[in-house]
Amino acid sequence: MRSSTNRASSGTYIDSMLKKIGVFEQVQAKIVRVDDGEAVATRIKEGHGKEFGFGGYTDVLHNQDMGGVKLVGPIPEEVQNYTMYFRCPHRGGSEPGAGSRLPGLSGDA
Repeated sequence: MRSSTNRASSGTYIDSMLKKIGVFEQVQAKIVRVDDGEAVATRIKEGHGKEFGFGGYTDVLHNQDMGGVKLVGPIPEEVQNYTMYFRCPHRGGSEPGAGSRLPGLSGDA
């Protein structure tokens, strides 16, 4: 059985998670690394045998809707990782008021 991960931040996280739970050395040779989450889904859809992939929740749901990929569940809470995104207005932008239309962000810079 092989596991597909990407070379981006989620793939790096999966490596650290596998180390944290103590199985990285046993599965390292079976990990196939591809460029991004979309490439993970594509590889799964192509059917390379007994294989599963790790990807962002939204990526998996998007590809599940398109067929060939199925969400089997979240990573257990004790090893789960959450990615935080931040936003801020840019004074020199072409639409100075656009930032104030985002939830939770005032127009003040």
